[in-house]
Amino acid sequence: MKKICLGLLAAAFFSMAISTGLSAKTKVVFWHTMNNEESETLNPILSEFTKLHPEIDLHVQYVSFGEALNKFKIAALAGDGPDVFRSDIGWVAELAKMGVLEPLDKLVSLEDQKDYLDAAMRYFKYSGKTWGVPQVTDSLALLYNKKLFQAKNLKEPQTMQEFITAAQQLTDEKKGLYGFAMIPKGYFLLPFIWSYGGDLVDEKSRQVLIKTAEATAGMQAFIDLALKYKVTGPSVDFVNGYTNAITGFKEGKYAMMINGPWSIAEVLTGSAFKDAENLGVAVIPKGPQGQSGSPIGGHGYVVYRGSKNIPAAYTLIDFLNKPKNQVRFALEKSLLPTRQSVYDGPELKKQVFIQKFWAQLQASRSRPVIPEGALLYKALDDNLQSVMKNKASSDTAIESVAKAWKRLLKQKL
Repeated sequence: MKKICLGLLAAAFFSMAISTGLSAKTKVVFWHTMNNEESETLNPILSEFTKLHPEIDLHVQYVSFGEALNKFKIAALAGDGPDVFRSDIGWVAELAKMGVLEPLDKLVSLEDQKDYLDAAMRYFKYSGKTWGVPQVTDSLALLYNKKLFQAKNLKEPQTMQEFITAAQQLTDEKKGLYGFAMIPKGYFLLPFIWSYGGDLVDEKSRQVLIKTAEATAGMQAFIDLALKYKVTGPSVDFVNGYTNAITGFKEGKYAMMINGPWSIAEVLTGSAFKDAENLGVAVIPKGPQGQSGSPIGGHGYVVYRGSKNIPAAYTLIDFLNKPKNQVRFALEKSLLPTRQSVYDGPELKKQVFIQKFWAQLQASRSRPVIPEGALLYKALDDNLQSVMKNKASSDTAIESVAKAWKRLLKQKL
């Protein structure tokens, strides 16, 4: 009799577990790289997701951007990757070629495929398959302090020459004021290379195109800001350059900075921009031949190929990327959505920063979607620093970059 009662109790508990969904709980691990400001918007969205999907046991982990790619590779190759990973767009082709991503062609609806911006979605297309969906897109633009410009009776620069002249006029070393907050990295050099008529790599042929007089002129113009015109401050810090630039700009020590929409939320916390209207955003100035350019960047969501819960993983992605949630990131953090329907909606029409960066996006260029895409920047960084340390000329640096890229892409030297 006792055994029967215990059996009935066990059966009843098992039945209750099934009816309440306890036994159907599906674990989904999500790694993201969002900074503190972005996480302020992300966290409430994740809380809403867990309430709507009690059948999913969501585990969220922040991974620093600088460590994320290698950490994901190591985990994925070891058979222990997260179900969902927020990837930089420049990493997707490499990860797809490695075989650690799950193709999502059968999961992304045709409606969504059409809604995503072509410029953002193209980074998730490689070798004829769809490897993820774009969450945010971005492009570098010229940020400037309107009050400092007004004090010198200067207008928003339209050309590189106007930009260089303005940077000189806005520099006053005695007052500790400088025209341009330089970030001495290859990625922030790209607008100068393109504006002066240079190029990088042909995506289809994989031919290296950077070894030209135009690319050299772009690098030289960038370097001259520091070494010739001395508008970037007393020294250039190659380790803490990004932090120094954004800190100095938001405190009003620099009049201009080239940065992306992700920086807006932090810039607006600075003493120089307590009045948000003091922050100007302009399209990258045009070069000598009337050209302009800025790299299209962004992030998106991919699924680890070894995931045992792919449908649940995509359920999370689909929710995170719903139009209403893209609107939240746009309104709260000035991040650029990747859905055309969001731009067509009424919420963003009066958002000045979004509209300014949208204008920049139209004048921007795609980076080559190749597996080696993320590896191109090391040679740019190293050679840029060599010139800035007076160890090489721009001609020599561009030639060295070209050779490094040819080796990387297995091209003839």
